[in-house]
Amino acid sequence: HMDGVETLQRLRADGESQCVGVPVIALTANAVSGAKEQYLKLGFDAYLSKPIVSANLEQTLCDFLPQDLLEEADPEDEDASLPEGEAKPNLDELPMVEGLDWNYAWMHLSGMELLKSTIQSFYEQIPSAAGRLADGYQDICQSRDFQAYRIQVHAMKSLAATVGIVPLAGMAKILEDAAKREDEDTIHKMHGVFLAEWNGYQEKLEGVFGIRPAEDKEEVQDPSIICALLEMLSNAMQEMDIDTADEKMAQISAYRYSDEVQKNMEQLKGAVENLDAEQAAQLVQTIIGQLSGQKESE
Repeated sequence: HMDGVETLQRLRADGESQCVGVPVIALTANAVSGAKEQYLKLGFDAYLSKPIVSANLEQTLCDFLPQDLLEEADPEDEDASLPEGEAKPNLDELPMVEGLDWNYAWMHLSGMELLKSTIQSFYEQIPSAAGRLADGYQDICQSRDFQAYRIQVHAMKSLAATVGIVPLAGMAKILEDAAKREDEDTIHKMHGVFLAEWNGYQEKLEGVFGIRPAEDKEEVQDPSIICALLEMLSNAMQEMDIDTADEKMAQISAYRYSDEVQKNMEQLKGAVENLDAEQAAQLVQTIIGQLSGQKESE
């Protein structure tokens, strides 16, 4: 439950920590005038604003990494070339999506493969993110606990801004500020409208970069194959083999599941993207149990 400032203060105060002298960079959506000076004064070594511009992130890393660990990319090696070196495509040729500014998205996702994968990832996270926000809303209604709601709507704001859906990010920002102020009236008025807009992007993004709804996917014929893929995914997460985990998650996501299983699949996708190996392992066992139960009932 610590914010970035408290985390930094406790990190610096722990004289036995291995990270005592490690540079700490503030990553925040607070891009108002004077924010950089404020974070430097608090003790951060540098400041980056969200959504992330990849060139700025790379330059910041280069500024703080020891120079003897940096190597110039070989211009003849295509695998080593940076996304920024890719020629900018004609973004006007991309499908029109209400509220989505492709030029804004390209600022943070300057490479077609990165742009495609991030849009697809956003699409897949829409229902699970909405479910977590709905749970946070119940916390407000039942016990006036704003913490979970504030954290989740902040994450949704960043997701929307990164893919260039600026109006949606703006609505999330208003709700985040309201949660910080514990302003129930604003949240009650806007929560339903925001969720309707958020969920609406499931339909708006269909067909973009080959995105298709779950009902168009192939139904699982042999659950044991999915269970095996889930075990491999869990092992990859435990070993922090992210490439393998992403590959297995993509294979698993190619199939259609029951609503109950799909809900957990969406949470698993989020756990993989957040590098949360513990949550991923728990969800894998839950889903395997669900799939095994379905096969027995057949």
